[in-house]
Amino acid sequence: MPPTQTLPGTDGIPRADASAPAGSPSCNLCGSSADIAIQGPPAVVCCSRCGLTSLERFPAPDALESQYQEDYYSEETGARFLKVFEWVLRVFRLLRLHSILRRAPGPGSILDVGCGRGDLLEAFKDRGWRVLGTQVSRTAARAARERRGVEVVCGELPDLGLDAGRFDVITFFHVLEHLAAPDRYLLAARDLLADGGLLVVEVPDCSSPGFRALGVRSFCFDYP
Repeated sequence: MPPTQTLPGTDGIPRADASAPAGSPSCNLCGSSADIAIQGPPAVVCCSRCGLTSLERFPAPDALESQYQEDYYSEETGARFLKVFEWVLRVFRLLRLHSILRRAPGPGSILDVGCGRGDLLEAFKDRGWRVLGTQVSRTAARAARERRGVEVVCGELPDLGLDAGRFDVITFFHVLEHLAAPDRYLLAARDLLADGGLLVVEVPDCSSPGFRALGVRSFCFDYP
């Protein structure tokens, strides 16, 4: 694993001393070489250094945005998966909620990037927190507003113009692996966090037994 360096005057995100060889897969976050985790299509790569898993090649921005609209979430309910998986997700949300509250009891302000239907934000709102979510799916954003009663803005986080230092907690639950430039989002989150704020990131683990056994059938493989 190559050593990292943070150069004075740069964005502060650690980078590998040596980038991936020309023509070989590379990590969208740190620039290190990446290994093919799933042949695909679409091919999925896993960084040999930071471990981030993502698509080897991302669709064009316009095509990517269109895939997150009405066909991605149910227009009536905002649901994304079959009922049995939705139940599993509810369990995960409770675990995430209590894990965050142990570190940041609050109440305070939370930003959930890629907030889905707003379920996690609703749980925080019920506990007295000020909540905001971001989404690229208009269907999911509408479901969050109408069914969960939470504020959601549509668009890419770095382009939203939110006030610096506004949030006590910022979460990225299975978001970074969907981004062609995740460093832009992390830098935006750094600016938006209050002093002493909590940044929560969750990404798929391509070394897990389930991921290795199921490949594209894995629950974590949520293209694009």
